[in-house]
Amino acid sequence: MISNESVQPIDIWRSAKLMVDKHGDMAPVECAIKADAFLEDGDPDGQRLWIAIRRAAKSLIENGPLTDIDNA
Repeated sequence: MISNESVQPIDIWRSAKLMVDKHGDMAPVECAIKADAFLEDGDPDGQRLWIAIRRAAKSLIENGPLTDIDNA
């Protein structure tokens, strides 16, 4: 199980960037698949984390990065 208290927002954005770099426009779909897998495994914290990463990935695709998150 993932503790959402230990996950920082910058980690969500970095994960989203990695997903977009790897999957392109399909990144939100891949994140949703991961979220569903965590839910099926009975891990709602993991599901919420991947939903947050999905939202960030969608934002990166639609709006581009707001800052240079690789150097944050």
